[in-house]
Amino acid sequence: MPKTRSSSSVLKSNNKQGSTSNSKKRKTQKKKQKKIKNMVLVSNLSRNVKDEALKEIFGFFGVLSSVSILYDEKNNNLPLQHAFLLYEHEGDAEQADQYMNQGIIDGKTIKCERISSDTQEKYKDKIIQARQEKLKTAEIKREKDKEAKQKEDNAEKEKEDQKKEEKEPETKEQMEKRKEQDRLRREKDKKEREKEREKEREKEKEREKEREREKEKEKERREREREREKEKEKEREKEREKRKRDRIEREKREKQKEKERRERKEREREKEKEKEKERQREKEREKEKEKERQNDKIKKKQITKKKKPQQKAKSSSSSSSSGSSSSSSDSSSGSSSSSSSSPHKQVQKPQAASNKKAASSSSSSSSGSST
Repeated sequence: MPKTRSSSSVLKSNNKQGSTSNSKKRKTQKKKQKKIKNMVLVSNLSRNVKDEALKEIFGFFGVLSSVSILYDEKNNNLPLQHAFLLYEHEGDAEQADQYMNQGIIDGKTIKCERISSDTQEKYKDKIIQARQEKLKTAEIKREKDKEAKQKEDNAEKEKEDQKKEEKEPETKEQMEKRKEQDRLRREKDKKEREKEREKEREKEKEREKEREREKEKEKERREREREREKEKEKEREKEREKRKRDRIEREKREKQKEKERRERKEREREKEKEKEKERQREKEREKEKEKERQNDKIKKKQITKKKKPQQKAKSSSSSSSSGSSSSSSDSSSGSSSSSSSSPHKQVQKPQAASNKKAASSSSSSSSGSST
């Protein structure tokens, strides 16, 4: 027996733990599923209040994204004295509910209730149902009042007839007349009732016609709204096309600017290349000039080397014989003149070549600058 008790106690404790854990989970889920109450339901408004007035009053507490007053579409679009105010932030709705509840607008005390935007349709259906029930009860009261009045009238007439009978004893003729009068009165009552029923039927028909008219008006309004939406869509499409065109034009302009930049860069590069070519040409010219100078120096050295042995030969011939000095001097003078003339000619030839090269280089430089 004690073993069974212990097992049952363990099962109970496990069940309790499981139930507590499930309850905790449900609570956490409910906390997570808390809805954002950024809407305020305002009730008991006067029929003169409009959307603009509510925006001015309740816009003091925060930014309103939408304001909608309920209307009874079945009864000539009469206001139902309720409105939904949607705020962008939940704190603004809380402040409006806190400070404007039991406030006064247009001489009437209003009521404010903070709700979520998902429950708007539920509250709307409840308000419309309450309105319909009120109208039905009002119609029933009217009918009951009419019936009570008719009963009171009939009762008064019967009392009057009874009083007359008690005062004067009726003869047969009077009885017949009274019966006829009662019959005629009943017939009149029936006719009046039938007329009232016909009037009620006509009223119902008129109401049905009004409802049909309202439905037609609603259809027309919806069609107009659709047309407006279509026009708005067309305008939006036009704006989109304009934006596309502007974007394409901008892209074209940017492409043209990029092309111009590239062309400028290419031109600058070409100019730089030309400048580099000219610099290279000038360097080549300088190199050629240096080569010519070196060649001139080498030639001068060669000429000086040739003159030295001739001078030595002259000195030896003058010392060997004095008698033949005159003849040798004549011959040496002739030879020296010939030798001196020959190196002068050799010097003049490279100078002329150098002058020709300088002229050709100057002509090439002028052609490069012209290009």
